[in-house]
Amino acid sequence: MLRPARQFHHITTTKVYPAYLPYLHASKGLSRRWIAPTFVLAAVGLGITFLRTTRREQVDRMVAARQQESEHLKLRTKLLQDAYGDRTSLDELEKAIEVYETR
Repeated sequence: MLRPARQFHHITTTKVYPAYLPYLHASKGLSRRWIAPTFVLAAVGLGITFLRTTRREQVDRMVAARQQESEHLKLRTKLLQDAYGDRTSLDELEKAIEVYETR
């Protein structure tokens, strides 16, 4: 006796996967594998910003100290020139010798 052929239409008509791909189902929100690298990147950025700010403040302090030292040196040089005079006249030369002897 001949057996009728089996019908497979019920197997092929069932859906194996939902309408969307299965790997898209798990991607709601930020994935856990991106959380740690994101925090590391943020920490590195903050560290670089802190170092640059600190270095800029150090440079500003050094520049201010050099300017103050330069102004002090200019003032000292001016005082010495005033004390010793330009020695064009005898009176200024005598005054300069008196200042020199007092030191």
